[in-house]
This record gives sequence, structure tokens and C-alpha cells, in this order.
Amino acid sequence: MAAALPPLFQMLAATIPLEALLALSGRCGGMRLYVPKVPNSTSRLAQVLDPKAFDALTRICGGEVIDVPIAAAAHRHVRNRAIVEALANGESKSAVATQFCLSRRTVYYISSAHATRAKPTRKRKLP
Repeated sequence: MAAALPPLFQMLAATIPLEALLALSGRCGGMRLYVPKVPNSTSRLAQVLDPKAFDALTRICGGEVIDVPIAAAAHRHVRNRAIVEALANGESKSAVATQFCLSRRTVYYISSAHATRAKPTRKRKLP
């Protein structure tokens, strides 16, 4: 998962939860934002992040302007894991496709890609 994170998020992931970083990316991705030196309620970041994550961000990047990454690959990775989990819990591909607003074909591709990674390949021994 770390490989799917943009460099800024890789740096922040040690102190800020992944869920908070993805929420920041989802709401402010692609924007340039000023991180205040001291947490305050008027900052846009305070509206997006929980107080603990906002405090951690101000300690690390306080006084700086950051470009919030879009992190599409990280969002896709989290979504695909949720899809695989839903299928493992017995939900049909059609129900999962409706739930995630995807086509059944996309859900099939996601599930088959996960299945090929999950199964070890057996090599036959030649005589």
C-alpha cells in the first residue's frame, strides 16, 4: 500500500492515520493549502481532518503551503480491497457492482486480479 501513496502521504503516514490522509485527498486533492502553525477552527484543514490528525499535521508542516495530492491509486487500492472483502463475505458480483457504482465486468476484473495474486502457482516437475 505504501507504494500507492504519494510522497507527501508516505512522509505523513507515520503520524497521521491513513483514513485521515485519504479523507484529506478526497476532499482537497489537487488543491494548494496553507497549514497553520497553530491549529485553529477556521482552517479548511480543520473541517476535513479530525482534531488529532490536524494537530499532527500542524506539528509536521505548520507554516508551510502544501500541495494536497489526489492519491487516486491509494483510493482505488482501498476500494478494491473492500470489493474483494464483500465478495469473500458472499455478496454477489451484481450487488457489489451496484454498491460501488461499477460495472459487473469491473468487479469481475478486480476479483480475478486478486485471485491470481492470492493463489500460488504450482509448477509441475518434469520427469
